[in-house]
Amino acid sequence: MHKTPAGLAAAVLVLLVIPVPARAAGRGALLHAGDALTSAIAAESDRDEFTVELSEGAVLSVAVAAAKGGGLLLDLELQRPDRVVVDPGALLAGRGTGKLALKGYVVPAGQTGLWTLVVKPQDGTSGGYTISAKMKAPKPPSVKALALGGDGKALVEFTGENGALASVKIKVAAGGPLAKAQLLDPAGAAIAGTDFTASLALASFTLRSGFGRYAVELTGPAGATVDVSVKLKVPKPVKRKLALPPEGSLAAASLLVKQEDAGHDFVLAGANLRAGSALLVSGTGVAVASVAVSGATSLEVSFDVDSAAPYGTRDLTLVPPPLDGEPFLLPASLTVQAPDPTITSVTVGGDGVLRHGAAREITVTGTGFRSGGTYGFTGSGL
Repeated sequence: MHKTPAGLAAAVLVLLVIPVPARAAGRGALLHAGDALTSAIAAESDRDEFTVELSEGAVLSVAVAAAKGGGLLLDLELQRPDRVVVDPGALLAGRGTGKLALKGYVVPAGQTGLWTLVVKPQDGTSGGYTISAKMKAPKPPSVKALALGGDGKALVEFTGENGALASVKIKVAAGGPLAKAQLLDPAGAAIAGTDFTASLALASFTLRSGFGRYAVELTGPAGATVDVSVKLKVPKPVKRKLALPPEGSLAAASLLVKQEDAGHDFVLAGANLRAGSALLVSGTGVAVASVAVSGATSLEVSFDVDSAAPYGTRDLTLVPPPLDGEPFLLPASLTVQAPDPTITSVTVGGDGVLRHGAAREITVTGTGFRSGGTYGFTGSGL
């Protein structure tokens, strides 16, 4: 994560939305600015989650309208990237009615990331609805007389997304020359092909490191000052009017796997399953080797289990392809067990013969023995 130099105002750009897992990972269905997505609340306990990616300083407005004649009474919840619920106060109007709106919510400083909109019913109602959103981006940064620190470095941060075109201009105001000028990706690594030390200008470079905080990194003599301006050209998404398909689901299952299993295959039953869906396993040590949807009601999955995978139950989450609604959680549906023990030899102590009334020590050797295990013999008398 980049650190912004003291006195430098963080400048940001609204980013759009990425389809990601919902209930298990805390993320919902894809929602672009300008979209109008139609879905439905099926029951009082139903919750629909939509994901938007926002930068600090962005302005978010959302409208949700129940289908005519459906009787759905709406509520809307706004969650920060850390899943803390935000109270928008008077900015949210229409709770408990068939039409509500969130107008002009400004994303606070330090809250760049994945935000969640949760559509909920009130008073036990259900029915269809349409949700849409508008997002206004703050301007990219333009900084004058930025002083390079004691280590001779400074960062100018901005928020970018895949496909955005970044242009940067630098003017050394005093104390130069610069030793290096380059772009860093959201992870803080230098981006290949962005060393513009010689020209002090970068023109229409395509960002390809995903959504996040990029940075212009400047290196030179300590105390040097520079003027930096960043321009971004972001391709506008196509506005869509789409009805989300019925959410996929899995039938109750009780799967057993064992440590050191490789390619353990299962067939799961479900409904509304779609090609391109993924399956997630909670916890560590169990990897999904492959998933194949063989039809709307059947899914084939193969697991690889690590030798140190913790014992116990795991949750499975069905993650649909983009725009196919929310993921479906199947709790406590997979259990990790220890591998079966094997016996390689049995040795009888003493003269090696079992006799009536004689005590003998029996040594059993093998693999996979664990504390607390039991053993037994066929027949009677032992």
